[in-house]
Amino acid sequence: MSDGRSSDPGDEPEATTILPSKGNSSCRTPMGERRPWKERLTACDGCDLCGDRCVSGYPISRWEYRRIREYLAHEADPGERDRVAAQEKEVPWPGAPGFTYEACRFRDVERGLCSIYPVRPLVCRLFGHVEWLPCPAGLIADAAPEGVALMEWYARRDLRPYEAWLAEEEGAP
Repeated sequence: MSDGRSSDPGDEPEATTILPSKGNSSCRTPMGERRPWKERLTACDGCDLCGDRCVSGYPISRWEYRRIREYLAHEADPGERDRVAAQEKEVPWPGAPGFTYEACRFRDVERGLCSIYPVRPLVCRLFGHVEWLPCPAGLIADAAPEGVALMEWYARRDLRPYEAWLAEEEGAP
């Protein structure tokens, strides 16, 4: 592509492409070896204070789109998948009476959960782990030292909203 973006469907980051800065012991196993970045992005305790930031239309890579489709087809509970899909996604903006936003199509607005949590996109995984997406409850103390480099890598992918990938797959104009 002329803009330098990758459209390779297998564009998942290499597990050791982005390594922690020297001296960051939280990024090393007890034996001292470096762990893949995906293993270092710990899951939260489920407080869901970041959930109000789950907005629709966020661009994702083709690889992430395919992972989500695979998860929905083979691992997600069909009843839960359909229940979440049927929810009204236009919801009140917290702390701003009279304002609303459109929640992510995978956001379970009734239960305050992510229905695709195991395969959520990179930006969702980075929430609370990078300086520009801090944990609203302050539960994650240290920012990932490789966050900027990881987002720079990610920005070079062919990124589109889920709906755009879906339309392309279904052959829509």
